[in-house]
Amino acid sequence: MKLYIYIVITSCFICAMTAQQNQNTNDLFEGNVTVGPLNPVLKPVTIKNDQDTKPTNSQVFALDFNILNNENQVLTEGTLVPVTITKESKRGILDIKHENSSFTIQYALPNSIEFTANYALENAQLRYTNLSGPEGANKSVEIVDQDLLDTAFFWGTKMTPFAYETKNNLRIIQQQVSTSSIESGYIPAPLLIIANGKEIPLTTGKPTTFSHQGKEYTAYVLESTYLIDPNNGGCANGGYIIRCIIGKSFVQQ
Repeated sequence: MKLYIYIVITSCFICAMTAQQNQNTNDLFEGNVTVGPLNPVLKPVTIKNDQDTKPTNSQVFALDFNILNNENQVLTEGTLVPVTITKESKRGILDIKHENSSFTIQYALPNSIEFTANYALENAQLRYTNLSGPEGANKSVEIVDQDLLDTAFFWGTKMTPFAYETKNNLRIIQQQVSTSSIESGYIPAPLLIIANGKEIPLTTGKPTTFSHQGKEYTAYVLESTYLIDPNNGGCANGGYIIRCIIGKSFVQQ
């Protein structure tokens, strides 16, 4: 009996191998083949914000910036002094001249904000950082003209609230948030401008105009949040996230 079972199993195995070999010799496609649609129809969906969802707004992809050399290579970090900066006729590019080199700032702003049409600076100072890592983005561009801030872009992730201050005491402060009652997700972190000693709250997605020591500035914040869950949003360690601009050479459109 035992010998008979062994012979049956072995025979089945040989039949299976033979069938597989025969199948492998067949053409991959036989007969009529129907190809499905390349672009299926997508139905609109509504995304609802909650504590586990990154806050959304109408300018999700706005507010970015990079400094490139004349070979279109992104510069990581450094300081250029002095520089001449002018605005190209088309939106999104500032030309930079430094000694015998030329650079560009390629930027994306909300539709409601743009540099003035005759934007031009001589003997300005440019500081920039463009670094990325597992902990998140670390990008900034600062344009200083005659020791006064002209324009600054910020996009970063830190474990401590964002803070920035100019030489003439213009400040941007991200307030600390309480995480004791929430286990994961994004928490809005209030962002303040301190100008002429007064606190001015910024509203996400809305330009705010204010004065500081006789100069008119415009600030815009795309995002100011605290991320708790390290697996939510691509930030390995979570932390305070900031994406904002401030400048005295902007006009609202």
